[in-house]
Amino acid sequence: MLFKTNMSDKKKIDRIFSQDSLPPLFGENFSSTASDWKRLSGIEFEKVGRILICHLLIEHHINKLIELRGPSDFDWDESRLTFSQKIKLMRKDHAFREFDFIKGIQIINKLRNKFAHSLEFEIQEKDVLPIVEIINEFRKKHSSDKPMDFEHSTIATIEEFTGLFCAYFAGYCTSLLKERLNLKAILNKSKKTDSEK
Repeated sequence: MLFKTNMSDKKKIDRIFSQDSLPPLFGENFSSTASDWKRLSGIEFEKVGRILICHLLIEHHINKLIELRGPSDFDWDESRLTFSQKIKLMRKDHAFREFDFIKGIQIINKLRNKFAHSLEFEIQEKDVLPIVEIINEFRKKHSSDKPMDFEHSTIATIEEFTGLFCAYFAGYCTSLLKERLNLKAILNKSKKTDSEK
């Protein structure tokens, strides 16, 4: 709790901003008139949050892959890589290339950045069409011949891609970890055998 109060009967305030209470932006002519304000309306708080959550989920999985692929003694957290740098590091990994996951991730990153710089940005269907193609290609190869239902909203399409990516990479990272642990067990067994000779 940010602010403490001695009055336990006070109602907790969950949000300050609503559609009607956002501070205005400076208008185009503010510098010359000092009175040009642009009222914000129609901001979809939930949509912005859902995009951010998808981006964070994707980044979480990429971080784990980098950790598993990189040297174990390297401090990846301290390297403070940007999202784009992480993508560049991993783009040649076959798991990224198989279904052009990089393209989908770059689209979601671009959309997230547009929301970060313009509260009034609107995602268009054309923005997510390449993601639909990636999902359909994945479905064709892994689950069914049924293409994605095009009645999905743009956000639902991004969420479906995110779920697909996260599930695929959770399995991929699990197999990488098992390989690493098996190799470590083999090496330990070999060292033990060598020391007994």
